[in-house]
Amino acid sequence: MSDKVVVHSVKVLAPEITFEGNLGGNNLNKLLDNIKGTSEKDKQATTKEEKSSQKKLQVDDFLITGAKVHLATSLLGDRSATLSIPKFTSPTSAKAVTALPPLNWPKKFR
Repeated sequence: MSDKVVVHSVKVLAPEITFEGNLGGNNLNKLLDNIKGTSEKDKQATTKEEKSSQKKLQVDDFLITGAKVHLATSLLGDRSATLSIPKFTSPTSAKAVTALPPLNWPKKFR
C-alpha cells in the first residue's frame, strides 16, 4: 500500500470566500492556526503505526478560477467590499510541492 495518494486534477470554480476581521485578527488566520495545530500533532506521532498511517497527497493540476472575496471588517465601518481574484494555477513544480502531507499545503500555496 502506497504512502501517497495521487489526484490528477482539482478544479475549484467560482468559490466565494468571506474575510472577516478587525485589528485583533481575522477568520483566515484562525483557519491557518488550526491547520498548523493539527500539523504539529501529526509531527508528534510517536508510534510506528501512527507515523506509517500518515499519507501524502500529490495533485498534478490545481486550478482556482472565478473566485470572489467578500470583505467584512470593522475597519471599513458600515461598508463592505467584494474583490475578484485572478485565476490561480499550480506552479510547474506542483508535483514536488504537493507530495506532502495535506495539512502542510497552506504553507506552500501562499
